[in-house]
Amino acid sequence: PDPLRETGRYEKMQLLGRGSFGFVQLARNIQTDELAAIKFLKRGEVNKYVESEILNHSALRHPHVIQFKEVFLTQEYICISMEYATGGSLFHYVQKQTKLKEAVARWFFQQLVIGVSYCHRRGVANRDIKLENTLLQKVKG
Repeated sequence: PDPLRETGRYEKMQLLGRGSFGFVQLARNIQTDELAAIKFLKRGEVNKYVESEILNHSALRHPHVIQFKEVFLTQEYICISMEYATGGSLFHYVQKQTKLKEAVARWFFQQLVIGVSYCHRRGVANRDIKLENTLLQKVKG
């Protein structure tokens, strides 16, 4: 599906994934040329957990936490535009590597703990931390 067509602000690039609550597409902001990951949730399925995710996550600003950019509606979906993590998921990274050296695993774990600690200090808890939901950002240079 291409619900972005009706917004006029984003151009669909590709499907990034599907989950139990919706799907995520890579999109390009037509005005700024910036890439964003947009999560699509059926409007009728929005509940208090989705509302709290949006409210809580919108206030988070940390290099180890994916940033929400904006929330908008289409006829069928509530759409959450987020920072795009160019490195994919830690799950796919580990699959490709087959095993991690201790120093690499420690570095990933430290980054995760720093991000989770920040969220906890802000009163936000994530009950779905797993490799598939841990995203990586390629470092430029």
